[in-house]
Amino acid sequence: MTLGAIPRSIKRPTGEYRQALAATARTEYERGKSINDLAETFDRSYSFARRLLLESGVVLRPPGTPQQTQPGLITHPATETTTQIP
Repeated sequence: MTLGAIPRSIKRPTGEYRQALAATARTEYERGKSINDLAETFDRSYSFARRLLLESGVVLRPPGTPQQTQPGLITHPATETTTQIP
């Protein structure tokens, strides 16, 4: 299930809807999207997207960590080289 922008009429998503948002955020983050990407997708703030991730139990990547493009591989943005994660 993928969810896009949250309607502005929903000031503070709660319940099952919020759980669905958190699950989507987790899946997308684990696929390599950044918190900023998620915030843009949901049309909400960085803080909101970060809270959703934390609620879903995600261990956040350190700032500046290259995004993962395939399981076990990371791509370094500056050099566009791919490295195997041990």
